[in-house]
Amino acid sequence: MSDESITCDSTFEERRKQDGRKSASGLRQRVHPDATTSPNLLEKTLRAEPPTQSAILSNADLIIMRQRKHRMKLMTWIACLWWTGLSTLVQADGDATAGKALFAPCMACHGQNAEGNPALNAPLLAGQEDWYLYRQLNHFKTGIRGADERDIFGLQMRPMAMLLATDQAIGDVVAYLNTLTPVPAHATLNGDPQKGRALYRLCATCHGQNAEGNPAYQAPRLSHQHDWYLLTQLKHFKAGIRGKAPNDTFGRQMQAVTMTLMDEHAMKHVIAYIKTLGQ
Repeated sequence: MSDESITCDSTFEERRKQDGRKSASGLRQRVHPDATTSPNLLEKTLRAEPPTQSAILSNADLIIMRQRKHRMKLMTWIACLWWTGLSTLVQADGDATAGKALFAPCMACHGQNAEGNPALNAPLLAGQEDWYLYRQLNHFKTGIRGADERDIFGLQMRPMAMLLATDQAIGDVVAYLNTLTPVPAHATLNGDPQKGRALYRLCATCHGQNAEGNPAYQAPRLSHQHDWYLLTQLKHFKAGIRGKAPNDTFGRQMQAVTMTLMDEHAMKHVIAYIKTLGQ
């Protein structure tokens, strides 16, 4: 090997080392501008200080923060749904006389006066708003409701709703139900109304202070309904048996609200309070 080749190799090696030192220096400067003058500063900069005890939120604080955030989202959603509700109140005018004949098969479950039947989980229909009854019958017909295999009674209701072939037929049945006087639904559940009063505050936004219902929010009347039926529906909403369909706008809203009720005890408390309203 010639002296010229050895000189070229040495020069190349020296330049490579110089370039490496420059790259390392540039990296230190990007991490911290004084890293080149303080060898230990880079390590100190990257080392995270442990949080102080006062900076750590308790689990209870985190739960409260999440609940507040969840409620704010619900309130925003409710405001949007108010405008949606205003555009969904159109329904066919019904003939109560024709509706009486169409209601005959329904009596087997719901009773002669649409008073409901706990053995068949059939709710009280008399006294319920016509727009709500109209919408639910349509939901059963189209599979928005009563299509989940876990909803045993909903699966039974769906073919009955399909007997009402037209919107006019649905309107007729609803018109007949509006002529019936609701039968008082006595309390059967053990719940604490005082505890339920606080839990009902969010519900009152849509259903009203006295659970009287609100057509603008498409929220039905609750105060007259059987407590066992209300409990079943709250469980269904929370479990996703009801309100899961993408096109069930108001059902999805209700499903989100039930998530604020931690367990069955909370559900019974809020229902017990509802049963004290409108008495």
